[in-house]
Amino acid sequence: MKKLLLLSATAFGFLFSGNINAQAPSVAASNIQFTTIYETQLNITWTRGNGEYCLVVVRPTTSGVALPVNGNNYAGSSNWGSGTNLGSSNYVVYEGVGTGVNVTTLSGYTQYTVTVFEFNIDGFGVEWYKTNSYPSSSHYTLSTQPTTAPTGLTAYNIAPTSVSYSWTPGNGTYSILGVRQSSSYSGTPTDGTDYGWSSCFGSGSSIGSVSPYAYDCYDGSGSSISDVCLTPGTNYSAGVYTFNGISGGNNYLSTGSYEFFTTLSAEPTSPSNWLYVTDITDNAFTVNWMKPSGTGTYSLVTVKQGTTNTNLPSDMSVYTANPIFGSGTQVGVGAYTVYNSTGNSVRVTGLTLGTPYTISVFEWNGFVGTYNNTHNYLTSAYPTQLTQTNGPEPTTISSGLILTPSATSVTASWTNGNGAGRIAMVKPTRVRTALSFDGTNDYVSVPYNSTLQPTSAVTVEAWAYKSNWATFNGWQTIAGNQEGTGGYQLFVFDDYIYGYVYRNGSSGGAWCSISYLTPGWHHFALVSDGRYTYFIR
Repeated sequence: MKKLLLLSATAFGFLFSGNINAQAPSVAASNIQFTTIYETQLNITWTRGNGEYCLVVVRPTTSGVALPVNGNNYAGSSNWGSGTNLGSSNYVVYEGVGTGVNVTTLSGYTQYTVTVFEFNIDGFGVEWYKTNSYPSSSHYTLSTQPTTAPTGLTAYNIAPTSVSYSWTPGNGTYSILGVRQSSSYSGTPTDGTDYGWSSCFGSGSSIGSVSPYAYDCYDGSGSSISDVCLTPGTNYSAGVYTFNGISGGNNYLSTGSYEFFTTLSAEPTSPSNWLYVTDITDNAFTVNWMKPSGTGTYSLVTVKQGTTNTNLPSDMSVYTANPIFGSGTQVGVGAYTVYNSTGNSVRVTGLTLGTPYTISVFEWNGFVGTYNNTHNYLTSAYPTQLTQTNGPEPTTISSGLILTPSATSVTASWTNGNGAGRIAMVKPTRVRTALSFDGTNDYVSVPYNSTLQPTSAVTVEAWAYKSNWATFNGWQTIAGNQEGTGGYQLFVFDDYIYGYVYRNGSSGGAWCSISYLTPGWHHFALVSDGRYTYFIR
């Protein structure tokens, strides 16, 4: 490109006018960018310096730079190899005033270096290039694109903060795995971009432009990876793609394989404790436990027939509880779920007479996730308790109990019943002097004694039993003394109780209804002070 040289003449000679004294620009171009990358094309942009024009040169990076020479005019062509060769394959691809060019006919998966020179043209048409400073930037053209996508992306070993992946690679040399904290995946890798990966989620390069971003969690020739730094109880999506080329020559097949999962909830930090059993019968018992700080939201209780239980619940598994032994979900083999909720006790029924059982209580957190259950059971520490239902009740009691006391001890002997064992109990008490009656015709007759014939006040009291105090049974003496026409007596007639006292020519009596009394034992007292007679019950 040349500027015209302007000449004018006068009668006294020649006068030159125009940009006679041009010099090289003082500000170089900058900010070379590769906006679109293809297998044989590079779309290049740059920011202009202060030259009138710019010269853009592209060369294989393996070739050294060749500089333009002042005064030389170079022809540019975006068809690489068709423009002027400055030497060592430094081809001019653009000469002009613009800020971009699309270079074609490049070789695939080859690194090229782009250099931009600002220049001016003086009035004599001489080019002045700025070669003491100039921008350069390099990029690969794309490698060939794979044709077969990966398949079978699977998430496994799902934990609260980690997960493992495996897949069948496509026919590219490499695989890239993007992971996104979302229930849907967005993050197809961009051709020409060489992402940096990290197995710590969120630390690798972001993929795509949709927030929340997918992050590069693997980039290599393998087919599996384990990632960490995840959040418990959270939905994640993942996509794996195949590609060829590295360092910016990455050519991705946009078809991928995808997987979705929910991380487990956080594992409880403390087990329940104080496991104990109460109210044991021949076919039931009550299990109780305490939940200190750090235990799970829920408790899973299993009962297994026998003296041991090594069955542990599996993470992500849901166990249905039923307090009737044998009706809930089995944990392993033979350990039945009898409770699975937020409380701390359960009554277990349906047990077998005289049989040992092993009880275990597991703390857990979790919920039914979008893609999988997040149940996380604490199995490294849990309480367990061995107990036994009552044996069969004996049908023959012990008999012939004989006590041989001494000053400080007592020896007991007896004839055993048919029970498997027996308990002997001794407690301090008073000598038992009460009499027992059959309620039909038993009585005690006491011979005459003057001490039983008080001359003034008298009190007669007794405990009496009837199964129904409202029945009519005629006359029934409870206690009394008769002296001809005198004496005293306490007796029942039908549904009333009566009492009378006859002393020193004076008599007194009292009575009241007893039909309202509850069945069983009752205490009665007849009191007379010589003037008045009372009933006390």
